[in-house]
Amino acid sequence: MIRRLLLLLACVAVLGGCANIPEQTLPQPIENSLAPSKQPVSGPTKDAEPITVVRDFIRANGNPIVASAYLTDEAKKLWHPNNQPTVIDDDFSTVPEPVETQGDPNRADVNVKGLLVGVLNADKSFLAQQGNYTGVVQLAKQDGQWRISRVPNNGMVVVPKAEFLQTYRLVKLYFYDGTRTVLVPDARYLPANPRPVPTDIVDLLLHGP
Repeated sequence: MIRRLLLLLACVAVLGGCANIPEQTLPQPIENSLAPSKQPVSGPTKDAEPITVVRDFIRANGNPIVASAYLTDEAKKLWHPNNQPTVIDDDFSTVPEPVETQGDPNRADVNVKGLLVGVLNADKSFLAQQGNYTGVVQLAKQDGQWRISRVPNNGMVVVPKAEFLQTYRLVKLYFYDGTRTVLVPDARYLPANPRPVPTDIVDLLLHGP
């Protein structure tokens, strides 16, 4: 009976909308109408410069299928997104290294810098963090177009906060407190596409708070 109650509460929470990710405290729910309304990035723009390719790739990281279109064929084989993104502030910078310093006109490096907001753990709980994020994205020409040949920090998936809120969905689980008399909400985040299904929520419930 208790398990049915928990499952019912969790499924209702899936329909509750997105969340505003704080920088120091636990996530708090907001209405769907307040969530970002940006259109998702559809894929690389033809003849885009390295800085544009990198910025669009980072914005697309909430959707691994779209993001993979920005990679070279070799990089796709080594890139395995795990739905545990590092979330950075929307106001991040991309600074290209001068081509003349790299010696190869068909290769380019772009430095990415931003402020950390948090990280999504393996149990889909959000851990707020503070600090600086830095990484170097390497690009190469493929069929005359700039594509990413190496993702920084061993393939770390980095997503701006606005895109994270758009591509991940808040799920509220409920567990009893130490007295086993009060249900306490426990916020988790699942990819919004495909939409979370009851089995995903049951799995999180079975793993506990």
